[in-house]
Amino acid sequence: MTDLQHAKDFLAGLHQAAAKRSANGSNATNDSLPATTTTPETPQAARENHFPANSSATRVVDADLPARAVVALWTRFTHLYGDRWEYRYGPALEDGKESLTPLATTWARSLRGCSPEQLATGLTACLERGTDRMVSLPEFWKFCHPAPKPMIHRELPALPKPTEQARAAGRRELAILRERLGLKAPAEVAAHA
Repeated sequence: MTDLQHAKDFLAGLHQAAAKRSANGSNATNDSLPATTTTPETPQAARENHFPANSSATRVVDADLPARAVVALWTRFTHLYGDRWEYRYGPALEDGKESLTPLATTWARSLRGCSPEQLATGLTACLERGTDRMVSLPEFWKFCHPAPKPMIHRELPALPKPTEQARAAGRRELAILRERLGLKAPAEVAAHA
């Protein structure tokens, strides 16, 4: 399979993930966990890890973003920003090779662990920000990892104003509490001052 076909397949996955996210109405799903690989821990690393949570025989390391994903991103950015993208950053692949350029490799390493849904979120944010200024790697990373939505998403209605009857009942309850605690009423405190 060619890199172009890989890029097309990856973009199709991004579109499906974005559609799934829109249908669910959320930015995170159980499928959006980062891709990981497990590597054996060296004895020296085992000695350096003093935390009980890290004391297992294996440790989890995020894998770099696959080359086909970077090629797909480069293609999408070229569609978004035109020739300026490749003029500024160059092609994603080395000439005549199937390996990434050093700059594209930096993007792959910096975006390690990003799920297709997160990349789709980042690309959508690039479109929605309303500027033709090209996105930088740190900006794109932030777009892929947006801040969580606040827990309070609607304004609560105001409490009704208390009636005179409710105020009188409150005053009676306060008088009972003051009596039990041995405190003076506010009028008595002002008189002794």
